[in-house]
Formats: sequence, C-alpha cells, structure tokens
Amino acid sequence: MVDTIVISNHEDFSDTLSSIHFQGSIDYPPEQEWLDIGELVPSSSKNEHVLDVIDRTQMIRYLKVTLKSPMSNELYCTITSMKVYGKGMHVVMRNSLMPLMDLAKPTENEASPAVIKP
Repeated sequence: MVDTIVISNHEDFSDTLSSIHFQGSIDYPPEQEWLDIGELVPSSSKNEHVLDVIDRTQMIRYLKVTLKSPMSNELYCTITSMKVYGKGMHVVMRNSLMPLMDLAKPTENEASPAVIKP
C-alpha cells in the first residue's frame, strides 16, 4: 500500500519536468487497467517534491511512472532520486486480522472448556 512518493532532482544543468504521472498495479502485467495513483507537478527548485497518495486502499506492487515534457528547452531532464513509502501487504493483513483475533479470545466471564484426560 503506497502512502507517499518523493522525487528530487539535484542536477545543476538539467531541467524540471512539467508533470509526472504515477500509476500502480498489484500484478505485472496488470490483469486490468493500471490504477491512477496521482500526478505530481514539481516546481523548478532543487528540493524534494512530495505526492501524498489519496486512495490508500489499493495494494500496489508495481509502479508505472510517466514523465511528461520538460518545462523549458534544456537538453537533460533528470530525476536524481525517487522514494516510495508505504506499508507491506503482511502489515496490512496483520492489522486487519487483529480485531478478529481479539473477538475470538474468551473473556474472563466465560468458562474455559474442561480438558478431559484419559
């Protein structure tokens, strides 16, 4: 599950992209269409640019990044780093199953079943 995507460009002699489009899928190739995660419009600064993913209910394993045209006529247009933050599938499953496991535990008022030994 993807929460945040952070990109940065620290190159001095390169241009910034006009926009970067992110899509994701749990399979590759995807069985259906790629899911839209969001679009990032970076500024021309050399800082990190953050995309907070709004729909955090979809499991994403593969990320498709579409780089749009540069803002000006520079020859190079680079991304120095791209970081993807989120939760693994096992963490999401464990957190969703914990309330069910709490319901299955006997309370103090319930009598525990007797163990009969032969």
